[in-house]
Amino acid sequence: MEEVNLQKVAYDSIINLIVDGTLKLGQPISQTHLSELIDMSRTPVREALFGLERDGIFIKEGRKYSVCYISKKEIRELYNIRRYLEELSARLAAERATPEDRKT
Repeated sequence: MEEVNLQKVAYDSIINLIVDGTLKLGQPISQTHLSELIDMSRTPVREALFGLERDGIFIKEGRKYSVCYISKKEIRELYNIRRYLEELSARLAAERATPEDRKT
């Protein structure tokens, strides 16, 4: 459970680096450098990068990643949609949870 939370923190932190302009569109960047930028170990950063690649925000080029050429507005919209869906799924899970589910 803790690993998932660290991955989410890494994902959100990397998104913020894009939105604030620290990471430029098309700029190649390594897992190691990202780990240093957000002060996290490479494992949650690597997992976050897999998610960012899956979501179309990063592309992998050899051993490095780079930010896809999409606008900051599109990134914010994707992030807001993702956040909304996560909140909705958490609410629905909480509403539908049985007493047995709540024990774990």
